[in-house]
This record gives sequence, structure tokens and C-alpha cells, in this order.
Amino acid sequence: MSKILITPKINPDLDGVACAYAYAKFLNITQKENQYVAGIYGKPQVEARFLLEKLKINNGLVYNPEDNFDKFIIVDASDVKGMPSIMRPLDVIEVIDHRETHKAMELFPNANIQIEPVGAAATLIFEKFKEISFPFDENIMFLLYGAIFSNTLNFKSDIVSDRDVEAVKFIGNNLTSLVPSGMIDEMFKYKTEYIIHNFEEVIKDDFKIFDYNGKLGIAQIEGFDFENLINIQKEQISDVLKKIKDENQLNYIFLTAADIKNGYNIFLVIDEITKRLLAGRMGLIFNADNVARNSKLLLRKQILPLII
Repeated sequence: MSKILITPKINPDLDGVACAYAYAKFLNITQKENQYVAGIYGKPQVEARFLLEKLKINNGLVYNPEDNFDKFIIVDASDVKGMPSIMRPLDVIEVIDHRETHKAMELFPNANIQIEPVGAAATLIFEKFKEISFPFDENIMFLLYGAIFSNTLNFKSDIVSDRDVEAVKFIGNNLTSLVPSGMIDEMFKYKTEYIIHNFEEVIKDDFKIFDYNGKLGIAQIEGFDFENLINIQKEQISDVLKKIKDENQLNYIFLTAADIKNGYNIFLVIDEITKRLLAGRMGLIFNADNVARNSKLLLRKQILPLII
């Protein structure tokens, strides 16, 4: 019997946590010849922590497990960057993700690759349950349900696919009376409040650096009514970005705040070179406070191709 770790990136979002938890449950019942462990490294992000606590999920996830695994499955990820150090690329046997651009076949030559254009990797995991009429486990379905709403920004992002819509419709129809009332709105409101009071921590937990003319850093937050937050706390936010830029010797850095309630992004820059980059590549018009707004919701993975 092989011991197989199922894991998302370090400091995973709700989509990664839900996928690891659900897929380990699925495989431990459907493939009893191996032992599958859902392992989480670092600290789950705000929405994941909220739902795990609300649903009282104390079992089924192992935090920071030691390196004693034979093989690996990675979920909501298709790169070696950001993955736990114990993950050995040649021993990865499966990759499940939803990113448009990737090098998964090169990075994981021994893996079965499933990367499909849906809004959330949780949709791909849900479809595995549905395909075999797997008995519904409430916690599994609640996590997948919340992850799809989270990753599609409450279905206001243009990454939404028909498959995401079908997944939440199916779960909702089967668990209507069981889904905690107002769970999705409560999740987004909780996340927004947490960000307001723990801005630096949230930014650093989900900050990404990319190779572009040196280094490009993108900070991303998602929640309700961020325009007020940025206007009131602009100096504090700018100080955090300056600190991160200096620590990582970045050439460019900016914050994108996806305002789920109002359906657009707010961008904040702290230097002229990044302002010119975003103005030129995305057509953004910045005001005197170095703040700009675009007309629709975009996630970081959608913004990056527009820039590079």
C-alpha cells in the first residue's frame, strides 16, 4: 500500500483546501489499495478558515505532515512554485487544476494531467463525485460549493463556466435545506472584515512574484466595498507595498482589489513605472492618489497575461 499526499499550494485558498479534503475522501473510498492524505502546508486563507470553523471540520485534513509519502497528487495547482518542499515532481501521479497557461506536462512527466477551463478546481472534483453517483457527504459538498462561489467571485467573474453553474445548482438542489442560511454572503463579509483589520497579513499570505523585466509583484484581495478601504487606508496600504517591494527587490508592484459587491477592480500603485505599465497594457487611468478602476472583475491570473 502506497501513502499518497494530496495537497494544494502553501497557504492555500478555499478552492485548494476544498479540493484536497474532498478528493482524499473520494479516493480513500473508491481506491482502497492506497492511503490518501489531505495535507495542508502553511495557513489556510481567510475564507477556508471561516468555512472549516463554521462546518466544524476537525478531521480529514493534516497540517504540515512530515515527509513520509510515496507519491503525490496536487490540486488547484500545476507548477512547482509555491508548493511544499517535500513534493517531488517525478513522484507526482496526478495534477488537477484550471489554469489556462501551464507547463504541467514538462514539470510532472509521470502524472495524469487534468487541467480544464472552469472557474474553480472544486468543480472538477465535484464532477468526479457526480459521475459515479457518490453518496453525498454534507461537509464535502459545502466546501466545494463555497469554493466555487469564492473562486468565481460570487459568479461575477468572467471565468465562470457552465460547469461551475451546473455544479452549484446540483449541490443546491440536493442540499437546499442543509446549506447554512446565508453562508456565502457571510463568508464574503467575514473575509472583508478580516482584511480590513489584518491587511498586511492578508497581503503577504497571498502575494505573488512573477518574472517580468526583473520582478513583478501583485497583491490581490477580494471582498465587498473596497473603494472605501483604499481611500481611507491608502497610506497604510502603500507602506505595506513599499516594504514588500524593498524586501523582494521588485521592479514593479501593485495591489488589485476585486470588489465583488460592485463588480469591478480597484488598482493601487506606489511608483511611476508600475503606473505606466498598467496604463499602457490595461488602459487604466489613475487619479492623483495613484488609484484606478476598471470596468469588470478580474483575478490576478487574468490580469497577468494582459501585462506580460
